[in-house]
Amino acid sequence: MRIHALALACSMLFGCGDSGGVTVGGPMGTGAGTGSTGGGSATMGTGGGSGTTLPVCPDADGDGVTSCANDCDDNNANVKPGAVETANTIDDDCDGKADNHIPGQDFDLDGAKYGETDCNDDEPLVGPFAIEAAGNMVDDDCDGQTDEAAPLCDGMLTGGNALDYAKAIGLCDFVIGSSFLAGSIDARNVRSKFGDHFVPKGGSQMIYLSTGNAKDMNESATQNPQPGRMFNTSVPHPLWARPKCGNTSEPRAEDLTELSFDIQVPQNAKSFSFEFAFFSAEYPEFICTDYNDRFIAILESSALTTSMLPMGQCKMGTARPTCNISYDAMGQPVTINNGFFDVCDSYSGLNFDDDPVSNTCTKPASLLAKTGFDIPDPGWGNRVGGGTGWLKTTAPVKPGETIKLRFIVLDEGDARYDSSVLIDNFKWEITSVAAPVTEPPMIN
Repeated sequence: MRIHALALACSMLFGCGDSGGVTVGGPMGTGAGTGSTGGGSATMGTGGGSGTTLPVCPDADGDGVTSCANDCDDNNANVKPGAVETANTIDDDCDGKADNHIPGQDFDLDGAKYGETDCNDDEPLVGPFAIEAAGNMVDDDCDGQTDEAAPLCDGMLTGGNALDYAKAIGLCDFVIGSSFLAGSIDARNVRSKFGDHFVPKGGSQMIYLSTGNAKDMNESATQNPQPGRMFNTSVPHPLWARPKCGNTSEPRAEDLTELSFDIQVPQNAKSFSFEFAFFSAEYPEFICTDYNDRFIAILESSALTTSMLPMGQCKMGTARPTCNISYDAMGQPVTINNGFFDVCDSYSGLNFDDDPVSNTCTKPASLLAKTGFDIPDPGWGNRVGGGTGWLKTTAPVKPGETIKLRFIVLDEGDARYDSSVLIDNFKWEITSVAAPVTEPPMIN
């Protein structure tokens, strides 16, 4: 019995007489066992059982970690979980990746060095060039905080330079170039309010671009977008898409105001959004005529697929897709003929060309109070203009690319009768979209 007990202990602990494992157990009542040849396991049984297989885990390289404890190379004592990763094309620490977690190196190719500014060298969506994504419990931007709110940067801006305009809409970082490409200094402004009802959609300030004076009646009681101010500038149209009615050939752009940003897309951003509201004194008398003032947001990005945008919204022959990303569900650019133009007095009658036209407004024209577009127009029985209310455009981008985003407002047909746009609440998004979309925001 003493000899049998020693043999049993030997077989359980060391797999005696077998390179891989042992089997303990046997026929009922005998208590005997037979050796197993199933390398790496042992089988233990009781009087009448078939046996229980137990793993046998060698430590061939003597590094103190067995293969059962996730030693991915039991023939190399320098390779084991917890080992220091070195640049040798070997997975030293057995995490499934070779040459990662090396201070000063950039394993995930996100442009940041591990141990210096990159807190996670396994994940290209995490690093100092990322934005913080709310609710994912990850320090996306490696600033030592998790899920913090995006910073605000639009306080106390004077509008004295183009970068102020980026900050006014919430573009606090990632802007590598900003400029006023066209327009008078009188045709742009950084504002905390427009009229009595239009206030910033994010932060405390927003931007206002116009084909006339960038003011409201709270600043100047004589502000009147009709007949408006003429700067008498005329340039080729930046991107003309034929409207559903009116112009049949490309006109020149009159009194154009343009703001341009070059932006480095964060390493985890797949889209962005901004909000805008368009106003025009061309309404209603110039519905479906050649006087078709418009707002255009031109994006240059390799993420755009031109075949997925409406006809006429993209330039031809550019090095990368260059497209207007703000248009309605029918592919119409933002004008008085756009499906979004609904902060106004409804109109049904003749236009300036004596053609019958109509437009149904679904939002109260009282929202235009003190904007200048609410001044009575006795000749047409309504106000001198109208607007769209706030709209939100979302467009795709590729993480890490440099994009160009241009905001443009212009007169078509002539320089009379002003049109304007408010822009605010730029946001990066970590979700992707297949193509640009413009729609009313969830909360208006």
